[in-house]
Amino acid sequence: MNKNLMALVAIAALSGAVHAQSNVSIYGRIDLGLKRTNNGASSLDNGGQPGGWVMEQGQSSRLGFQGSEDLGNGWRAGFRLEHRFLPNTGAQARPAFWRGRSWLNLSHAQYGELRLGRDKPPALDLSTNADPFEGDYIGGLGSGFTEIGYSVPASTSGFPTDSRADSIVMWNSPRWSGWQLRTAVSLADGVRADRTTGATLQYRQGAINAVIGFDRQSSDNEVFLANLIYDFKSFKLMGGLVKGTVPEGSRFQDRNALMFGASVPWGSGEFMAVVGRQERDDLPDTASTDEGQTRTKYGIGYRHDLSKRTQLYTTVGSQREVRRAAGATPGSFVDAPRSRRSGFDVGVTHSF
Repeated sequence: MNKNLMALVAIAALSGAVHAQSNVSIYGRIDLGLKRTNNGASSLDNGGQPGGWVMEQGQSSRLGFQGSEDLGNGWRAGFRLEHRFLPNTGAQARPAFWRGRSWLNLSHAQYGELRLGRDKPPALDLSTNADPFEGDYIGGLGSGFTEIGYSVPASTSGFPTDSRADSIVMWNSPRWSGWQLRTAVSLADGVRADRTTGATLQYRQGAINAVIGFDRQSSDNEVFLANLIYDFKSFKLMGGLVKGTVPEGSRFQDRNALMFGASVPWGSGEFMAVVGRQERDDLPDTASTDEGQTRTKYGIGYRHDLSKRTQLYTTVGSQREVRRAAGATPGSFVDAPRSRRSGFDVGVTHSF
């Protein structure tokens, strides 16, 4: 018994010594708010259910675990796991439990970071830079503008597409005088016909944060983007351009989006405003109805910090579509404006 006890004590002591070199933390965010939109015929990105009150997230809620270990000689190993959920029901947001992130990495200050697992490709990870709402809330542009609806196929049959890639291999370079290169490729498998490949080049130094990048699965499913943020200290201005080709039902569409935004600190909070315009055209140009459309969205909002972790917000978004429908002459098209859909949200976010 004494020998067994001594062995357990020795194992516990060794385990403590190993864990003392690691740094593991739990983090997360819970966001809930109320949304209301009218019954306009246009779509409204991030708008929720039209014609009534709904309780939804302004930003996606999450529970995460991250850790790192010093391997010596400048090398570190780390991981990140991130679960997404709906706090008003307690349900998972998507079938994948670790939907947000699920990766393991090795990094060195001189050689950069190698990351393996599930994560956003570089271009999609930086696609919301031109939106002060970061694509969230009713006031934010949403992925329909910031990513023009581009998505990554899941590696599991029957799972929905996402803005994250499974089985991805990513390399993030060190920063060279403000410049950083990020490249990624996902592995092919029996479910996905094409690999996801992409890269970004970012310059971030002083008042400037500029990005160019792309993500691609095939010539019919790809996205290119460029965005810029300039920080004037008293306010920020930002703009972005996104172009590409994406699936739309059984056909494909050429899409492009242009967006401009601003954020202004005010007391313990921040005012935000954004405008975006997106255009869609079917490929090939053979549709008899709804051959293309134009979407324009405006958003304004305010976030107020009650503390370092708790924030109140309210935003307003308004969007209108003009579709091109079949005209009286065969093969001709006419503009068919749709009534505007508008809405607002108000809610609270707590981070930990």
